Amino acid sequence: NKYFRIFEKNTKDSLYLNDTYLRLADGFFMLNKYDLANKYYREAAFCNIFDLDYAIYNRSVVAGLLSKDQLKIQLLNNLLDNHKSSSYYDDALLDLAKHHKNSAEYELSLTYYDKLISLSNDVDLITKSRISRGMIYFSIDSINMAINEFVFVVKNSKNKIYLMEALSGLQSAYSSIAKIEEYINLVDTLLEFSISKAEQDSLTYHAAFMKFSEEDYLKASITFMGYIEKFQDGVFIDDANYYGAVSFFNNGDTAQATLLYEDIISSGSVMHRENALVFLARKYYKEGDFIQSNEYYKEIEVIASTNSLRREAFIRLMYGYEKKDINIASKYAKHVISLDKKDNWLLSKAKIIIARSEFESGNYAKSRRTFQEVRQISYYEEGAEAQYYLAYLTFLDDSLFLAEEMIFELSEKYRSDHFIAKAFLLLADIYIAQGNVFQAKATLESIIENHQGENIVNASRKKWEKIVKKQAIAVEKDTEEEYYIEILEDDIDYELETQNDSVIIDFNYEVVYPDSLKKEDKLNIINNYDEKY
Repeated sequence: NKYFRIFEKNTKDSLYLNDTYLRLADGFFMLNKYDLANKYYREAAFCNIFDLDYAIYNRSVVAGLLSKDQLKIQLLNNLLDNHKSSSYYDDALLDLAKHHKNSAEYELSLTYYDKLISLSNDVDLITKSRISRGMIYFSIDSINMAINEFVFVVKNSKNKIYLMEALSGLQSAYSSIAKIEEYINLVDTLLEFSISKAEQDSLTYHAAFMKFSEEDYLKASITFMGYIEKFQDGVFIDDANYYGAVSFFNNGDTAQATLLYEDIISSGSVMHRENALVFLARKYYKEGDFIQSNEYYKEIEVIASTNSLRREAFIRLMYGYEKKDINIASKYAKHVISLDKKDNWLLSKAKIIIARSEFESGNYAKSRRTFQEVRQISYYEEGAEAQYYLAYLTFLDDSLFLAEEMIFELSEKYRSDHFIAKAFLLLADIYIAQGNVFQAKATLESIIENHQGENIVNASRKKWEKIVKKQAIAVEKDTEEEYYIEILEDDIDYELETQNDSVIIDFNYEVVYPDSLKKEDKLNIINNYDEKY
């Protein structure tokens, strides 16, 4: 091409120039530089000295490769109209027939195939045309006409490739009308051909796959099942299970698709295993069956062929184990944190799971740090949960006023009904610890009246009932003391013995605690005193 282009610039001989254009066009065609090939075939056609039909036909081929379908059709029709004696005339007819067939313009395609069959002496072209016509008839459900075309090829062609295609078409045609026995009987009449078990295996599978390739998933699923039932140990059994599953799924029959995917897994076959695992894992995950989805995603994690699939496995295993086993969920959450691409929403979800695991394992200091990290990046449910646990940990540290402030901050900053209600339930405990029973009752009543969550409402109601019961007992005891006890002194102290120190409770229920007592011991002393005295 380099030297022909130099020659092109220097010659004025039109004959040589015509030949140069053709050679350049052929060279660029072989180099897959179709734009340049198109340019030089066009230049050769403009010269119009020799091989004009060659230039026109090859330019139509290039136009097809460049997806210039209108130009391709125009060039082929030009060749048919003006070059009837061309050696490319049959090829032009075949290309037009194929183009209209692929465009689902079947009637027009059949017209070109008919013309080709009637004019051509090329046995291969005629055979290809017969097979293609048979496939068109099959596609438009003209089954008997399809059978006629395929039978013609079977009885007249010596080319094994065409013969196998025709037999596959016949098998599909007879299968589609549930007359497979007629197909077997027909083949038995062919003296030069017999169908072995292996060949029946192949023909049956390829008939099904042909329908799958045509996206006729209903007929494909029926034929694949016929294959699976007849050839349980067949050569194509793994493919049949897989493409059968895809066909059933595309038909809306998810149950049957699931069974076939499970057969692929149980067979132990490597072929299509990843696709089967992905389908089953996603299906059960979507249905909320995390026991099943976790098992499939765990295997995907090991065999995943792409990073995106492994990423999906980590994320969904984290979610799948969140309600099942927080420690395992935490393990996958750490994988999620290590992923290259993650937004704050995914990061906060992973960190909140890790924080829960740390909290439940008693590692409060570590969980506090993780909860603080979540609070910094999330303003949604995870942030509210983190704020709640931070308030709870602060409550455990006996920093009641700080815990109270954190609860009010939660209610102002977040919109999580669940954790706001849970935080106010904690606030009631803070008020009780502070001796503010009235405010504790009011807080619990607000939860009971306004929150929709059954568990938190029930917990609030039990706590409220306990307070009311204690108040009633206290009133009853006060009444009894009014009738039976006469107080003569203004200042009477009662001493309650503890293991290490004494607690002094004066007549006005003002409690003086030793510094060594913990918060929970203080609450126990009050409760024991109420019950005893």
